[in-house]
Amino acid sequence: MDMSVALGHNFLFRSLTPAQRELIARFVTPQWVKTGGVVFEQGAPGDAMYLIRSGELIVERDGTELARLEAGYHFGEMALIDGYPRSATIRAATQVELLELRRDAFIDALHKHPEIAAAVYRNFTWYLSKRLRKTSEVAAYYKDIVETPLELED
Repeated sequence: MDMSVALGHNFLFRSLTPAQRELIARFVTPQWVKTGGVVFEQGAPGDAMYLIRSGELIVERDGTELARLEAGYHFGEMALIDGYPRSATIRAATQVELLELRRDAFIDALHKHPEIAAAVYRNFTWYLSKRLRKTSEVAAYYKDIVETPLELED
């Protein structure tokens, strides 16, 4: 699968035309990480996002495993927007092939192609809205648990 096709499977680039995805694909670099290798450490600069082409990754925060990601998933997308430090460490559970899109190249492409920027930011807003709604559901669930008094029988 070529890089522009792989980009078409990602939420950020799904609505772009093939020609627009091809333009973004010029800035994508394949990366390979051996089993046990680290893609980035928690606290490192947020300078790229990644698409997983093959393999499995472990997401760790403060040394605790939070999740596992496999082919078809992405991570680090917030770095494209805000460039903040990484909130977790990403480690390879198996040998992994990634596609890396660096923030500086991404921002440069969006400045030169406002029609792509509009589509990408619209997709990003949709994605963040879904994540916020899910987070709100989880927070409400836990709030109900915390605020519901326990009835203890003697």
